[in-house]
Amino acid sequence: MRKLRLRGILPLLQVALALLLLVPSGVPEEPPPASRSICLGLSAPAMLFIYADPTLWGESFDFLPRSIGGRDTRDFFLLVGIAVVWYLVGRAIDRGLSRDRETGRSARPRRLSQVLLLVYLLLLGRAVS
Repeated sequence: MRKLRLRGILPLLQVALALLLLVPSGVPEEPPPASRSICLGLSAPAMLFIYADPTLWGESFDFLPRSIGGRDTRDFFLLVGIAVVWYLVGRAIDRGLSRDRETGRSARPRRLSQVLLLVYLLLLGRAVS
């Protein structure tokens, strides 16, 4: 039986959540919608990928359209960043769990991490709804 790998599940869940929270925008709003702030807060390290958007580098690099499908191009770079960041988080968790299994540590820390993940998901669901 294959094990469930967090390095594959976490990026998919977070990108799907980000797609729901990042509302397609035509005109930049001041202040940004609360859903956008929640998305950026959940994946704050991924915000660095926004600066990979060539449209932010000046007019000489302006070869991408400002929006694709009603979404700002910065959002696409943010989604790539979210996938990369959460893949690395999932990989780190997977390595820690496999290391615990190899050394024969007790299951208590593993159960604690599962409970904390469940609490996180419940709070996240409550914040989104």
